Amino acid sequence: MKQCDIFLMYDESSPKISIIKQTAHSVKSSIQLLTSFTAFDENIALIDTKPNLNYLMNESSGKLSTHQLKTCTNLAIRLVSVFQALNEYPNIRVLRKNEFCRNIGVLFQKHFETTTHQEYKANVTLIIVDRSIDMLTPIVHSCKFEEFVVQELEREYNTEDATIDQLLRDVIISKVCDTLIEVSKSVQEDNKNSKQMREKQKALAKHTENVNRLSKKLKRGYVSLLTVESQILDEKKSKTEKESVIKKMLKLGHKEIEPLDVIRLLTIHAMADDPLKIRWRKLLKNKKQLNSAEKDQIVQYTQIAKQAEKLNNVSFQSLSKTPMIAKIISDFKLSSLDTEMFPVVHGNKEPRKKVFIFMVGGLSFGELQYSRFQGKVDPTVVICSDAIVTPRILFEYLFPHF
Repeated sequence: MKQCDIFLMYDESSPKISIIKQTAHSVKSSIQLLTSFTAFDENIALIDTKPNLNYLMNESSGKLSTHQLKTCTNLAIRLVSVFQALNEYPNIRVLRKNEFCRNIGVLFQKHFETTTHQEYKANVTLIIVDRSIDMLTPIVHSCKFEEFVVQELEREYNTEDATIDQLLRDVIISKVCDTLIEVSKSVQEDNKNSKQMREKQKALAKHTENVNRLSKKLKRGYVSLLTVESQILDEKKSKTEKESVIKKMLKLGHKEIEPLDVIRLLTIHAMADDPLKIRWRKLLKNKKQLNSAEKDQIVQYTQIAKQAEKLNNVSFQSLSKTPMIAKIISDFKLSSLDTEMFPVVHGNKEPRKKVFIFMVGGLSFGELQYSRFQGKVDPTVVICSDAIVTPRILFEYLFPHF
């Protein structure tokens, strides 16, 4: 058990804690343990049942509420359990700007030292950050199949057949239908055994269900939306060019895509320091094909876009397609992680063999891949969070009245 990273999904209202303990004593390898808890892999851990986001839009008074302090305590205690299982006492660095992160770091150190009475290894640096460091990555639309299934459809990606799963996982969504047909033909040709055929067809059926859901979304204008979004994210494009492409999208009519897609697009644009212009609001309001209820809905969209500008006040991220987690990992490995932005709470700033990043506020699918190096698990990187966050979950927290 000391040689593997352990996946812990806490749910204090259920008997899962005792089950975890029983399973941990009975399993022979990390693979068995991971299978028991259906983890993404051994280098990604979740320690809560939901992302904790209630600190995001608070006034920067520096004082945490009683509820927030309780959340900090719970997360710190769970992190300690993980590191005790790993037989590690890490250096601790936290995101300076957020009092929430600093509290978790301080509480982690106190709880570790009061509950630990043995020698531990010193191979890990724990870096505690929160969702405000990267608000862009969770809301950028997905263009690959597995990412689309998890983030857009909020469904589990099928992993019953490793060969089929791998063939479909990274396919661009516009080509998934054709690829699925090719895979189906290949399965029929290569599997004459009736039992094998049934198992393969069962796996294909689950993928087919998700592909059908994907196809419906594509027909509603999802591809056009991706095109517009790529223009907004393109740093080489001028403001005039971006205005032009957004106007063109608005003229197509918002019925082609779902409300949440529109909100995400307008939020990304607002985060680009180029908020929705008044004339665009008028363009939306005056569209002849909109009824009064739809016009009211558009007004709400623009209000949300204005609110989204506030996110720039809490986010360190400039408009970039690369998640901030990737930059933190890179800086850590180059021994250039900013000590002003990430001060040391315990230990020292000298890099250790392994980095363990804890993201408060949920991991998006786009960030999970950064526990890997060239497609393989990177043994020097562990990414941990309270839970997985999707665009819908994020916006429900940010704009609860919508």
